Amino acid sequence: MEVILDASGSMLQRQGGKRRIEITKQSLASLVTKTIPARTSFVMRVFGHKESGSCRTDLEIPLQPLDPTAVTKTISGINAMNLAKTPIAVSLEMVASDLKGVTGDRIVILLTDGEEICDGDPALAIKSLRAQGLDVRINIVGYAIDDKGLQETFESWATLGGGQYLNAPTGTELADALDEMFVHGHATSFSGWRDGGASPWEPGRSARGWPEFPWRGGSLLRPARNRRRGS
Repeated sequence: MEVILDASGSMLQRQGGKRRIEITKQSLASLVTKTIPARTSFVMRVFGHKESGSCRTDLEIPLQPLDPTAVTKTISGINAMNLAKTPIAVSLEMVASDLKGVTGDRIVILLTDGEEICDGDPALAIKSLRAQGLDVRINIVGYAIDDKGLQETFESWATLGGGQYLNAPTGTELADALDEMFVHGHATSFSGWRDGGASPWEPGRSARGWPEFPWRGGSLLRPARNRRRGS
């Protein structure tokens, strides 16, 4: 799976006394240490964290088995940069090369708090990925997105990408949304995501119908507490 993280200037805004980027980093650290199993094939791309006024996007963690400690260290070193831009389309275009060599489903989670501002066309980028015949699903988590029109745009992009959009107004909902994205992406198909091969695990089912995973000791990964696809 691949995480695309928005660390552009808007992530410096505060929510509940903390900067959005710090809340985001905490949520991602929880995702890779508590939810995603170690050695899952993992990629992380980040934009907005290195050059002010730039549309730069960087592959911070190339495709490799997830090492929770190492990934958490990388996440902790990411800082949003004032006036950095949001190159969503270019970042999505890079998914094909980022996940080259992965067999089966290619799950992507784009985490952003703003719109494309680098003159790109994310919808076209997603259509191009699908047109290449890649088994890729583009999921989007919109953090602190108040604009109804932008929420609808994100949802349309996710639909184009065969994925889903979740709106996360708060940090708690952000952490829940990331967990749900992982569960949603792997509850029905477990091929090709662990070490690039088939998984030996199969999820059980709780009384409520949500999958239970062995690596959480049989504990239930629940849907986001205030799951929203727009608000």
